[in-house]
Amino acid sequence: MILACLFIAAASSAPAASDEEPQNPKFLEARSVLEKDPDKAAELFEAAAKNEPELCAAWVNAGIIHERQKRPDKALADYRAGARASATCADGFAAMASYELRHGAPKTAEGYARDGLRARPTHASLRNRLAEALIAQNRIKEAQDQALGVLKIDEKDSDAMLNLSRAYYAERKFELARLAANNAKEIAPNRGEIHHQIGVLFLQSNERPKALIAFKRAAELDPGLVGTQINLAQLLTEAGDFEGALAAAKTAVAYAPKSAKAKLALANAYRGVQQLRDAEIAYQALLDQSPNDPDALYNLGILYLDAELEGMDMIERLQKAMKTFEAFLKLEQGTPEELQTVSAFIVQARRQIDAEKKRRERDEKRKTREATKVPSSQPAKAGAK
Repeated sequence: MILACLFIAAASSAPAASDEEPQNPKFLEARSVLEKDPDKAAELFEAAAKNEPELCAAWVNAGIIHERQKRPDKALADYRAGARASATCADGFAAMASYELRHGAPKTAEGYARDGLRARPTHASLRNRLAEALIAQNRIKEAQDQALGVLKIDEKDSDAMLNLSRAYYAERKFELARLAANNAKEIAPNRGEIHHQIGVLFLQSNERPKALIAFKRAAELDPGLVGTQINLAQLLTEAGDFEGALAAAKTAVAYAPKSAKAKLALANAYRGVQQLRDAEIAYQALLDQSPNDPDALYNLGILYLDAELEGMDMIERLQKAMKTFEAFLKLEQGTPEELQTVSAFIVQARRQIDAEKKRRERDEKRKTREATKVPSSQPAKAGAK
């Protein structure tokens, strides 16, 4: 059976470290140890911010470290502190907007970007985050206005050029989207988000091998691009690299543990490497979070229908398949052909259950006959008198 397609069009990276250069001693010490000991640097940035609460850059830099070290809750707390540190803390508001975009909350991201723009109305990073949030809400014309406004001030702004490519893509102006993406790549060749966008455009033209190369490069440059890791997992599954797909999916979940699409990618990847019980657990975890997720219901149903799960009775497994597919049909999502296919799966499962019950009845009757059969008498020994 074919896994549900999970390709993600947008991928947002953690923000770059603030350009501010405060003279706070702990801030400077944090800078000096950042490469060798990022955890120590995070502690020092936070200490600097507590001593000097309006030191926006300290909060933001600490949050960036936490996010790169896969501690999203701590990152969120520091980004919020930075946004609250001062009405003019553009980096704090931009970081919060970036965080919300990466975690699938574009409306919240828009709010943070607009809050920051009230004090800094021409700030490029805030306008770029606003454009990205607007694209995610399909408000394309507004997003284009923001991107073009930034480019009028700085034609080499790679963020704005990338957002312009995304906007063109949303409008299905694919040639313009490719042109803008390639321009962005020339400006900033080592930005993972740009390579992700190029990968998306290769997917659109069905150039999957090229898309795979682009997503691999994006993941190398920025492992925290959750959308990239999800797409990479899907393409590696298609290519038969199931171990690689599992590694990418695990990375996605590590950076975004609440992401439904990352969890789905992980469950599908477990199926690929035949860790079927782990796949079942992952699908169930996703359904605990999102009970009406159609992809999770469909794929879990397929797992129960096709796979032999260790320790699970066949009839129980097929009954679970029927129940899961019935839940999928109740959502009334998908094309008529897809719904017809799922209905056929339910019929198939019911027939298999009936056949297995009859087989067991026959076996039970045979065993009963054998147990009640009277042993034949032994023949007399030769030569007896």
